[in-house]
Order: sequence, then C-alpha cells, then structure tokens
Amino acid sequence: YPEEKVETVNHLTIPKDRPVVFKLQSMDMMTSFWIPQLGGQKYAMTGMTMDWTLTASEEGTFRGRNSNFNGEGFARQTFDVNSVSQSEFKDWVKDAQSQKELDQDTFDKQLLPTTENKNLTFSGTHMAFVDPAADPEYIFYAYDRFNYVQKDPNFNTPEEIKEDVLDKPNKPARKPQITNANYERHGMKAMMLGNNEPYNSEFKDEESHNMDEMEKISEGAKDEQASESEKKDHEHGGGH
Repeated sequence: YPEEKVETVNHLTIPKDRPVVFKLQSMDMMTSFWIPQLGGQKYAMTGMTMDWTLTASEEGTFRGRNSNFNGEGFARQTFDVNSVSQSEFKDWVKDAQSQKELDQDTFDKQLLPTTENKNLTFSGTHMAFVDPAADPEYIFYAYDRFNYVQKDPNFNTPEEIKEDVLDKPNKPARKPQITNANYERHGMKAMMLGNNEPYNSEFKDEESHNMDEMEKISEGAKDEQASESEKKDHEHGGGH
C-alpha cells in the first residue's frame, strides 16, 4: 500500500466499490495472482511489473491464491482478502500504520521458503529499499544473508532443509541497485519510495512510463517467440 505506507503478508484489506490496482511482481519463479470472486488471474514474472485492477462489489472475506503450479509449497500459497466499508478501511489503515515498521532484515527473512506462513501487517513498505523488478538478483543475496541453500524436498526432511538457515542475517543489507538490463535499455527507473516520501503524481508518472515499457518488452517477447516458431515451421516444411 504505497499511498497508505503499510504492507501486509498473506492477507489483504480493500475498500468495497473502489478499484484497487495491484502491482504484481515475482522475486523468483512465475506465479499467477487470482482472487476468483473478484476476477480472473494475472501472471507475475521475475524482472517484470504487471498491473491488475480489481473491485469488490460487496463486503466479505474472499480467498486468493497463486493459481500457477510451481512445485513444493504451492498448496500453501493462499491469502485472505477482506472487503470492508470505506470507514472500516480508514480504521484499518490507521491501525496498520501503528504497527512495527518493515525493515530490510524482516523483509528478506520473509523471502525464505523456510519461513513460516503467517498473516503479518507492517507500517512502511519494501519500496523503501528495493524494486524487485529492477533488481531480480536481490533474492539470491537475501538467501545468502540467512545461509539458505535450496535442497530437494524429495531427498531431505523439513528439518534438514532448515538446519543451516540462520535466524538473523550474517551479512549487511543489500544496497539499492539495478541488475535488470531492460531498465537501462528502456530508460526506466527503479520504483523506490521512501516511507517519508509521498506517492504523488510525479512518482505515478514514472510508474506509468515503466508500465508502458514493460508492455513493449512483453509484446517484443511474444513477437520473437512467434518468429522463432515460424522459422522452425519453415525449416521443417511447414507454413503456407
């Protein structure tokens, strides 16, 4: 919630009858954001930001999930969405803003597959220290800070997978940087916003520019894939 300066884990609270724009990003593998009662699904990919607008027409609690099978832990990738009145949303925001501020150590630990799934609420957002689409290498540094090494769950017990993972990081927090070559190529800036900085029209204009460029990248990838497919068809005697 960049405008309200709060962040949640495994749950959402949204105001009824108000369009909500979700900025979808993935830190590692591709996922798909889906709240069945509110609309269709939208993919989230590493190094990309995807817009998805949904509106809840009634109050209630809905179940959201990742609908793209991505291996171990897929069944746990769910979250609750609470649709409330505008006044209740304001009260919720006020309470959320009084919670502990999200720091980088806490954020990085939440990225570990070994961290227990819990519903959490913080004041502040991760946008103060990282734009995951601009720095897709971020997650590997986060893993390294906590000595997390990926192990095959088919050949390791849950205890063995967790045994060397640290409770606290042994390396300093990663500094903001851009490791996504598309950002320089397309004239994009990392979308970072300090907790004391306003989510204003200037920032939104930069976001809009990035989204336009992301769309070009996506369309370019589709065209390249289609061209490669046509080339293979031609080589094998296909086509018209």
